[in-house]
Amino acid sequence: MGSQTLSLTEQIEDALQLITSEFLRQCTYGAQTKALSASEFAACGQFLGQDAEAIEQHGLHGIAAALRVLGPCPSEECRSTVHRIASYCEANFGIHPNLAKRSHLDEREDSENVIKLGELLYGLSFVSTAQADSDRLVKHVSTRLIQSLVGGNGWGYFVGDAEPQLLPTAYAVRGLAANGYDVAAPLKFLLDRLTCKDDPAETEAADLTTRVACTYCLTFSRIPTSETTSLRKKFLSAWRSLEPLLDEDIEQNLEYWRGKRTLYVRIPWQLYLLALASEYSLWRFGGFRAQNRLRSVIEALRNGTFKYPYSGKYLSSRTHSIAYDALNVVSARIHHSSWLFFVYLTDRVRVFVGSRFVRSIATVLSLVIIGWSIVAWARTGKVSDLAPELLASFTALMLAWARR
Repeated sequence: MGSQTLSLTEQIEDALQLITSEFLRQCTYGAQTKALSASEFAACGQFLGQDAEAIEQHGLHGIAAALRVLGPCPSEECRSTVHRIASYCEANFGIHPNLAKRSHLDEREDSENVIKLGELLYGLSFVSTAQADSDRLVKHVSTRLIQSLVGGNGWGYFVGDAEPQLLPTAYAVRGLAANGYDVAAPLKFLLDRLTCKDDPAETEAADLTTRVACTYCLTFSRIPTSETTSLRKKFLSAWRSLEPLLDEDIEQNLEYWRGKRTLYVRIPWQLYLLALASEYSLWRFGGFRAQNRLRSVIEALRNGTFKYPYSGKYLSSRTHSIAYDALNVVSARIHHSSWLFFVYLTDRVRVFVGSRFVRSIATVLSLVIIGWSIVAWARTGKVSDLAPELLASFTALMLAWARR
């Protein structure tokens, strides 16, 4: 069914169903699962889609993504797949009493990676007892994180790192909180770092998008906090800098290290920013750039083409699960479509008025009026005849050429 015949909410629901179907297919027929040679196991890799079905690579990023998407799915196929994924994780962590420990997951880069452990916990929070008994797995992963808390503040990128960092701490806090664990200490660390007075070093794009990701994790985690006002201010500050970039199809690839190895994690900050806008400012959410980016994402998801061009040729399973999470947030907050339409049209006029086309016309008119005013002044010789038109036109000229 075409987009023109569906409401925004219906388009989102269609996109969510297609994401679910893609993950179910991947975990059922993909080489990631077939390579395990055990019918009781299933897995998901870094990549998604038919082009990636032949790639055997899999790890906690993909597994956590699959759990987040398939966990809420009520079908028997999803229940069976989630159970097999959870069993595979238990076998790899060596905590299932009846399954031998597996060695497919890299102990150093998966089971000690704080972001991956936090995302795994978050994905497991959507798994019901009817799908899998995941208590052992949740307890094992949570204990590993809690015992590696650095100075009562947070986590580095890997278990055992000496210095806490914002991004891994945010994902760990969200995962632990989603499963009912006390996160008061690392939560305070995050809030203190996020709400501190900005300094010039924090205006860099990587720092800004990291803060957007952290704000998203705290805003939509199951953590009671009185810092809503501070988080909203942090969102508004980021919005002013990042809104113009919604016209482009980009995400942040953040670099971090493990010894001599360089690793990367994707931050699809545009998805995070749109979800935050739906929570904190419907005026910004309904704006021209935000709605264009949202509908572009939804359309790409429905067409099976959603990816960021500078992040590789394959679809990302993790980015798709974040899109699934963010669109659920957005869908729950779309209550007045007529209001959104009004905001969209109003902001579209504002964007048009600030466009290069309008500025060019304003420049030409200003120059014509300035020239006419000078000619008129030359004839009369009265400054009073010159001043109003000349000043008004000069002001219009400066506004037209002001940087956007």
